[in-house]
Amino acid sequence: MKKTPTNLIIGNLGSGKTATILDLLKQKPSHEKWVIVQNEFGNTEIADIFLAETQSKLVKISTIAGGCACCSDGVNLEEILLKIVSENPPDRLIIELGATAHVTRILDTLRWKDLGEKILVQMTVCLVDSEQLNKSLSSGSSESEILNFTNNLTQNNITNILIFNQLADIPEEAMRHFNGVIPPKLAISRDKLSLAWLDCDPWNLTQSDVEKLNSNAEIQVKTQESPRPKKPKFTLKNEGEYWTGTWIFNATDVFEMGLLSNILLPPMIEQKIIRVLGIIRINTEWFSYELFDFSLVPKINISTHRWDSYLVMTTTQALDWEEITQKLVACTISEDEWQINYEAMLKQYLPVV
Repeated sequence: MKKTPTNLIIGNLGSGKTATILDLLKQKPSHEKWVIVQNEFGNTEIADIFLAETQSKLVKISTIAGGCACCSDGVNLEEILLKIVSENPPDRLIIELGATAHVTRILDTLRWKDLGEKILVQMTVCLVDSEQLNKSLSSGSSESEILNFTNNLTQNNITNILIFNQLADIPEEAMRHFNGVIPPKLAISRDKLSLAWLDCDPWNLTQSDVEKLNSNAEIQVKTQESPRPKKPKFTLKNEGEYWTGTWIFNATDVFEMGLLSNILLPPMIEQKIIRVLGIIRINTEWFSYELFDFSLVPKINISTHRWDSYLVMTTTQALDWEEITQKLVACTISEDEWQINYEAMLKQYLPVV
């Protein structure tokens, strides 16, 4: 069954969410049906302007009772979305959210079993006010305070596309906070957003793609495609005396931390591996994972990341990558297996009421 492509549009009040959605609607293929989900207390300009001009029967505006997608006391968000994608599935679903929304909670909702079978979450877009970001940089705040503000403003661990109302006004010192982070970021000006980018694979974005986009050139983007469960994607780079292997795992693959450490520590002690970085799913949450040869104790912190898990391993020599891949896969169980084990544990250790 075909899943409904779904995009989240995030941003503060006045950041340009409405204008961005209107721009995307103007690019909508004439035969497609879209549904836009808005907060009840949000700007009604999309419905008032676009629908008044086009009288389109292929664009539906749906509002969330209570005015908040993540903590509404009204009709449950799951129920709203399940009704939308079950009764008459649209060709695209766009969910508009404020920057203070609990986006991780909403992404978890979208991955909920019944919704996960009907919805395909694709590129997530965050609107950034360039003036607000620049003010934070010139406020005399510490590096950690600026980084924390930047992460909160841009939902950095979740967003795939950052849209700036004035990208040219953002200094390099601000942009470096977005370099090399996961998931990969595409930073563009608001007037450059192409509909094609909402469906692309964030792991396959290149600097050449970005340059072409910002010059308004026509490009072919690769469609987003997650690896199959327990079938990770693997890429290898050799730069001088170092090798870097990258594994991307399906978001339903759940890692068992003890098994992972048992695999990584022996070659690290032998100094074959010098660093392992990544974000992996453990139970129902995602955690950043850092392991260095000089510490041998993994540093683990909870993350708001909600996409496919990944591990990046840097080594001093070529290893048996196929064997390592098989061992890493053996460290994972499926989401369904984890749920069965969890329920069995509850039955074993909690009294029956």
